[in-house]
Amino acid sequence: MKVTDRKSPLRLMRRLIFIIWSRLSRLPLLFRFRWQVLFSGTSVQNDSSLLIEHPVTIHGIGSLVIGKHVWLGFKLANNGLPPILLQPRTANAVISIGDSSAIMNGTEIIAQMAVTIGPRCLIGPSVSFMDSDFHGIAPDQRGAIGAMAPIVLEENVWVGSRAVIVKGVTIGRDAIVGACAVVTKNVPAGAIVAGNPARVVGSVYSLRVSKEFDSDCYQAGNSNI
Repeated sequence: MKVTDRKSPLRLMRRLIFIIWSRLSRLPLLFRFRWQVLFSGTSVQNDSSLLIEHPVTIHGIGSLVIGKHVWLGFKLANNGLPPILLQPRTANAVISIGDSSAIMNGTEIIAQMAVTIGPRCLIGPSVSFMDSDFHGIAPDQRGAIGAMAPIVLEENVWVGSRAVIVKGVTIGRDAIVGACAVVTKNVPAGAIVAGNPARVVGSVYSLRVSKEFDSDCYQAGNSNI
């Protein structure tokens, strides 16, 4: 059987065409992002190394700070998901995304105060970050402003698909949040949490997960963490 030389001119040409096509296909997404930076009312700081492979929507009158080598979306993932939403709603709200972090398709980050994502974090598809209740809890206070508190992800946190991170939560470095988890309390460094509400089921430092934990959503979505 004849084996094609990996360095043959044909293979090199195909590779070159693929690289050129990949870069050109990102231009509309980058143009959309730049247009929103100019006209959305949001103060945006980002590095030229920003990589965008899925539509991004910017809303709000707060600040968006994006570090170096940040990756927004992935073209080979589910393109049927809605745009990534980055919404610092109020004038004092800040969304900060650290260097070398990746945020996948359909994720929503909504800040009334602050949502901080540290460096080298991996955020799966359709994850929700909300640092506010947005409305009062009591029946007669639904029209009032709800409680709010900042969200912080420390360095190298991995959040699985469809997880929800609510107000006041700090997730320690190296921690993993399982798919579909609803995180309402702080997560220790290196912990693996899953479930609704999320609880610790293991540690990345010992690489053990509790056999007692059983969640259909976690098991089905575990590969998307």
